[in-house]
Amino acid sequence: MSDSYKLVYFNIPGLAETTRMLFMLAGQRFEDHRIERADWPAIKESPETPFKNLPYLVVTKSNGEQWLLAQSFAISRYIASKFGLNGVDLEEQAKIDMHVENGRDLLPAVIKIMRSEGEDKEAAIKDLKENLLPPF
Repeated sequence: MSDSYKLVYFNIPGLAETTRMLFMLAGQRFEDHRIERADWPAIKESPETPFKNLPYLVVTKSNGEQWLLAQSFAISRYIASKFGLNGVDLEEQAKIDMHVENGRDLLPAVIKIMRSEGEDKEAAIKDLKENLLPPF
């Protein structure tokens, strides 16, 4: 029996989507446990959420031992490394990390756009285009 995986996140793509895609690329089955916002306060206080945030990954080893990993980028890097999707050598791994970090730099601006409306949204899009995207 091989290890099994339970990915816990809200019922949206968000920060867990990269990990979901990595599991699919690897052809690895996993439990995609999606929670509703209304259930979050109780889950947040459970021992399974050490940093009081989502996503987190529960890994059950073939011997039944479980361990937990939190933080979306740590989870994605672990899954990518576990299933051979994190580069073939140190140089390729560094390049992958570079692009991941570039994506992380864009995340606050994208979230601001998603949460804005009207003129605020237009200003946030303009800021993203003019100040963050030019290097890409």
